[in-house]
Amino acid sequence: MKRTLIILTLLAAGGLGVYYSIPKQSTTEISVMRDITSQQLAQPEITSIMPLYKLDSNEWNGAIFRFSNITNLSLNQMVEVTIPSENKWLSNEFDRAKAIKAFTGQITNILTVAQSDTVGRWNSSIYLPLSTELNLLSQSSAQTKVLLAYTDLMEYEPNLSFYSKKVLALLVNNPDKVKQYLEKQQPLNNLKGIEVYLIYQPENTTDDSQYRVVSNFYKQMLESAGAKVTITPNLID
Repeated sequence: MKRTLIILTLLAAGGLGVYYSIPKQSTTEISVMRDITSQQLAQPEITSIMPLYKLDSNEWNGAIFRFSNITNLSLNQMVEVTIPSENKWLSNEFDRAKAIKAFTGQITNILTVAQSDTVGRWNSSIYLPLSTELNLLSQSSAQTKVLLAYTDLMEYEPNLSFYSKKVLALLVNNPDKVKQYLEKQQPLNNLKGIEVYLIYQPENTTDDSQYRVVSNFYKQMLESAGAKVTITPNLID
């Protein structure tokens, strides 16, 4: 009996050693939102998005990609493609390489098709689509969560226009008033753990001045909810 217990103990210890030596896989979820209410110089590209998944360094990690346009509507069609994480020891490297290639091809196709969308709208609904997607990301179980927002952030609704000098002044002098108005429409969840990239290239000095005001407002609002926000003219891998 004693010998049997020793053997069982050794087997259990060996099993635990194998379990803890298995590399733990993680999942990265990336949501891309592209503003088509006006012409945007910065556009989402597969070459800058794929490195964020880090599949080159660990091909067994999981990846989720979502894409939607920002339009004059608060609700827009969303498309999603995924590749689940896999156990290295129980999977085939050749099959995994094919799966990653197919995943990359699906994203490329989504971005290519998106380029045919008609650009230009009379109004721009920015906050509601962004906040909806951020709240969705906040509920994700992915270890890395990223929102790439290709937009000038210029809300233009009947009750709120960031093109108004009065509203722009509010964004500088009393941003809480605008924040309260927006969050009354839809509150933000706890956004801790979410990386947000606000990506836009201004066309001229006036555009640049407006964007600095609006993007700083968004940065402060989203960071107060726990997100990490980066304002950049382009996405660098």
